[in-house]
Amino acid sequence: MQKLPFLTNLFQKKHWTGLQDIAQAAGYTFKASIHLHHLPYYGLNQPNWTKLNIDGDFNNLNQDVGIGGILRNEQGDTLWAFSGPFPQCHNPLAAECQALAISLQLIIPWDTSHLCIETDSTTLCTTIKNKLPRHWSIKGGLTIVHNSLKNRTFSISHVYREGNRVADKIANIGIVSQQLVQYNNDTLPLVVKGLARMDQLVFPSFRIVQRN
Repeated sequence: MQKLPFLTNLFQKKHWTGLQDIAQAAGYTFKASIHLHHLPYYGLNQPNWTKLNIDGDFNNLNQDVGIGGILRNEQGDTLWAFSGPFPQCHNPLAAECQALAISLQLIIPWDTSHLCIETDSTTLCTTIKNKLPRHWSIKGGLTIVHNSLKNRTFSISHVYREGNRVADKIANIGIVSQQLVQYNNDTLPLVVKGLARMDQLVFPSFRIVQRN
């Protein structure tokens, strides 16, 4: 599916500056600051590349954990996604690593020889990039990740949670799932499909920062 050029030109960062000042001038007040996050997708601007976004959702209150991932092509079309629970998870880093390990094993049917990986975990990103010593909780998952990436041309980078909103929502769905579920573009949950479409149309995302 192609981007709509007029929408791509409309939703640029420069067009969203000053929104809070305009609203305040009109009489609205805010208890939080609104920051425009980078335009999260699309596209890769590199033919034959695919992008994999992964996330782990760790609930500190009841220790429930969900994981998820989504694979898209250079136009932003969804090729594959998954969500599922991750019982007996020890920490958020382990959830992120497990989400990546499972994703890399399940996307084998697709051509992912050139793969761009995004995660909102700076620790996981740094660990894989610099091959840092493994924490015991991710040792098994990280072995799978390294072995899966051996024959791929890949990049891995950190993205803020707002830019990883599609994978974040899938991981959230995984918390209440009874088992791992795989999706294609037709079977994606509607809320996930909507967020993915917003990425594809280059809609910006916002970070709400509470004022002191």
